[in-house]
Amino acid sequence: MNSNIKLLVGDKFEPFAQRQDAITLSQLQSELIGKVKSLSSERQTVLVPGQGLSEAQLENLFEMHKSSPCRSQYDLSLLQNQPQRAASTHSHKHRPENTLISVPERLSDSLYEVHLMIDERCELMRDHQTGQHVQGVLLLEAARQALLAVSEAYLLPKNGSKFYFVINDIAVKYTHFAFPLAARIQCSFDNIDTRKTNRVIFSSDVNIMQCGTTATSFHFNYAAMEHTRIANREDRFANTVLNTHLAEVANRLERHHEPDNTTISLMA
Repeated sequence: MNSNIKLLVGDKFEPFAQRQDAITLSQLQSELIGKVKSLSSERQTVLVPGQGLSEAQLENLFEMHKSSPCRSQYDLSLLQNQPQRAASTHSHKHRPENTLISVPERLSDSLYEVHLMIDERCELMRDHQTGQHVQGVLLLEAARQALLAVSEAYLLPKNGSKFYFVINDIAVKYTHFAFPLAARIQCSFDNIDTRKTNRVIFSSDVNIMQCGTTATSFHFNYAAMEHTRIANREDRFANTVLNTHLAEVANRLERHHEPDNTTISLMA
């Protein structure tokens, strides 16, 4: 069978889809309902999943494809074998579109992997998409979620405790652009300190891999603490900061309390 292959991406990656071998979801939908004549009418097009697509969009696409007069022109089988998106309990996100990763897999005792799964409706793409590449801040968030998911699934004590995570420091190196196609995120751990029962300390390297090379690499030092312990610390710090800030405002009000001076800066 003669066939050609195209990458399917979400509409917000339209600048990347301007090339011949890529297509946006809206463009494909227009072809399926006959609004736009397919440029590959004599050859079946195999569609490869790219970034930006949600599970609901894909389900709708499958239904549209079933009733399309040109369904024989498109092979959607690769779109039906997507990795499973990680649960919110692992990504620590309430809305599913903000989870950027798949369920984590263990490759070895110290190496774990997730797939990058960008839904274009996510919080980091709501405003605008600049250029053709995936934004660096989105890759950082995906790396953070990968560590949380791996830690929750494989590394934390299974004692019924709820843990919160605190990042102590991050180092990042952007080697080259990442684009809206398949990418893997690998997490390796050079230190996991479990000597304290209510806290686990981690040191980890995270690499975002695309087309066999590392696009972005991170090093994280972070800790997982039992919920009650960190909640108490957070509450104490919040009270201290609030009292300090209000005391500073009160001092400024007292210093600037003059009849001809009504503009007071409340910024530190």
